[in-house]
Amino acid sequence: MLKNNLFVFRVNELKRHVWLLPILLLSTALSAAEPTPQDFAEGIDITPDDNRALQWIGMPESYYRQSLRRGGGDLRVYNQAGQIVPHKIEQPVDRSEYQQQQPLAYFPVYGRSRTDLDSLSLQIERSADGSLINIESQNQQAIADDQVIAYIIDVSKANAAAEQASLKRLMFEWAEPEYGFINGLQVSASNDLEQWSSVTANQSLSRLDYAGQSLGKSHIDVAAASSSNYLRLSWPSEQPSLQVTAISGGYAWSKLTDGMRQQHLLLPMTFNAESDDTLESGAYRFNTGGQFPLEQLSLVAIQEGQNEYYAGRLYSRADKDKTWTARGRVEQFRLNAEAGMVSSEPQTIDGIRDPHWLIRFEYPQQFPAGGAPAVRLGWRPERLLFLAQGQPPYTLAYGNPNVSPIKTSQSNWLGNLPEGVQAADATASAALGSVYALGGPPVAQETEQQIPWDEVLLWGILITGVLLMFWMASRLYRQMGQGVDAAD
Repeated sequence: MLKNNLFVFRVNELKRHVWLLPILLLSTALSAAEPTPQDFAEGIDITPDDNRALQWIGMPESYYRQSLRRGGGDLRVYNQAGQIVPHKIEQPVDRSEYQQQQPLAYFPVYGRSRTDLDSLSLQIERSADGSLINIESQNQQAIADDQVIAYIIDVSKANAAAEQASLKRLMFEWAEPEYGFINGLQVSASNDLEQWSSVTANQSLSRLDYAGQSLGKSHIDVAAASSSNYLRLSWPSEQPSLQVTAISGGYAWSKLTDGMRQQHLLLPMTFNAESDDTLESGAYRFNTGGQFPLEQLSLVAIQEGQNEYYAGRLYSRADKDKTWTARGRVEQFRLNAEAGMVSSEPQTIDGIRDPHWLIRFEYPQQFPAGGAPAVRLGWRPERLLFLAQGQPPYTLAYGNPNVSPIKTSQSNWLGNLPEGVQAADATASAALGSVYALGGPPVAQETEQQIPWDEVLLWGILITGVLLMFWMASRLYRQMGQGVDAAD
């Protein structure tokens, strides 16, 4: 009889706390709920190229302006039914960097002046594989005052060794002259050493030294002649001969589509006259307006055709309330020379996504009143790879800092696919539509990241549920002990 009464007591006790069940169910539902497209600020429709399982796109500029979480934590890809499909952000497969450097065979061409170049008769020696061994002017020994008026570069063998890579630039080493120099170059291309076509006439090599600082350019771009077997470098007759000691070719793979090529931002700089921060006072600032994966920085001339030289220290930070981080020295120039305008290469800032930037120039007084050079930033989109599961069109939704990143277990889907599906040539480039607004707030208009109330509510319910269950279990345990004592 006492055992039956104890059983009834336990059942009644559980009934009194049955109201906890909806709380536990609600917390489970919230923890399992995935965001819908309307939870994001913006969306773009994606149209697959074909029926291949893996499709990819280059991330659009609007994504970097709306996203506040790196690595794709606040984006999702949906199919037509509104279901999330597996997706992953990754770096471009090929960023067209100079992956290989090949030494190149080169031969000086002698003559009295640059005007003799096209009329010179050359003696050419080749090896068994067809590569050049030696080149001489037929009258070279007879003319005592001949000088080097050009160089012929044999790139045929290096091109074959590079396989699918193509020649993008030539890198030079030379005997250091007593003084600095700026040499303009003309590049011509040929496949038979007889017919030459001009590739570019606006290239230059330079070396300037002053007060312990050096400026210079030791390479030229020759991508337009990447399919030629031979290149010829020449210069105006009034320029001294360039004493080259080594030439190498920079080769790169160029398989990127337009969606993956480098893009640019052109931004104005504003002068910070006074500030409580001594670093900011007297400095120039600019803002990218998003978390762009930056690669390069260059300064645009204030007045085209004028000599301009800028030097200073570069800083950046991820948020306006953060401390500035030093990013090195920036040095840019555009200088008029006899050979033409000589410009510096863009500054490398690869991998920095900070939106806030600052430059402290060494000679800020050189700028005209109210003027400063503009900033040109090069950035390259990341690649979004997704599984074309379900019916198209697919929707790329992004722009919600309160959305939790995809769980690690869900982000490893790509490695579980067959190798034939993962191969680079097995993926297809999908097409992006126009940007349109979804239901979420525009992130770009927010001054501060919103409090993630859905996560706060979820954790509040979970913690409350755990505490109530613990209280109920301990109370039930005590009452059960009292009932057993009474039965004894």
